[in-house]
Amino acid sequence: MAQAPDAPADLMKRLDRAFNPRTVAVVGDKRAMGYLWLRSMSAFQGKLFSVQIDPSEITGIEELGVPNYKSLLDIPDEIDYVVCAVPRAVAPRIIADCAAKGVGGVALFTSGFAETGEKEGARLQAETQRLERETEGLERSLEGLGRRITAETRTLAERRRQLEALRDRPQEPASALREFERIRELPQVRQVDLQDGALTFVTHPVEAECGRQRYRLGAFRVEIHFEGDVRIRNLTDPRGLYDHPHVRHGRPCLGNAREGVAKLIGEFEFAAAAQVLIDFLQTVNPQDWRIPVFYWPRSDP
Repeated sequence: MAQAPDAPADLMKRLDRAFNPRTVAVVGDKRAMGYLWLRSMSAFQGKLFSVQIDPSEITGIEELGVPNYKSLLDIPDEIDYVVCAVPRAVAPRIIADCAAKGVGGVALFTSGFAETGEKEGARLQAETQRLERETEGLERSLEGLGRRITAETRTLAERRRQLEALRDRPQEPASALREFERIRELPQVRQVDLQDGALTFVTHPVEAECGRQRYRLGAFRVEIHFEGDVRIRNLTDPRGLYDHPHVRHGRPCLGNAREGVAKLIGEFEFAAAAQVLIDFLQTVNPQDWRIPVFYWPRSDP
């Protein structure tokens, strides 16, 4: 079974890319600063790129012999290190692009948050932190609700079996082995495993459609924990913390499907839960995705 990358080894690899970069991108350099950041890279022996969307700046950048792109994601090469010199309002978007690009490291030369002593900067920083805490809290609450639904569904099923027994109509529980085999028979599933209180399966490469265009999202490992939790990891093509447009750091945003999945797990209907989760991976919704699907490559026409 495919395993997740070793965390310490992966961290060391990223640190090596950041401290010994072969490719560097400078975001937001301007003529008014004398293209300070780009010129400071004159001794750099690797590949240097610029990211700038202002047409009035691009000519000066190209005169330095540096290729310019309008987005980090447009650069065809892997980027090891990013120098970011943009206003505070733009910085979060650049960080998101760095995560999506899989950048090894980024240096932010921006300001305007709490360190300025200005009320607006402090307010923006506090608001950002509050939203992060609130989002994490809501995610934990929803997961707790899912576990509760799973537990109560199992209690209800047990009471029904007891009632059937009292009526002299014994009811055989679903075979766990049969559920295991049903998942194995799903065409989208490549491998199934059962261990440590969870049923885990690995998918074949998944594609999703958006705006009449299909995108290659990669192969996934899906963990269905018996107490009701679900974890999804992208094994081949994650975008930083994002495993899927609707999955961040392994935690899926199941929306209206969460309650149904929790009930299926509670009823030990693992094959049905697996199919719902596969359908979830094959679907993207611009209204509530965590990261746009455009960060993943398009399928060949």
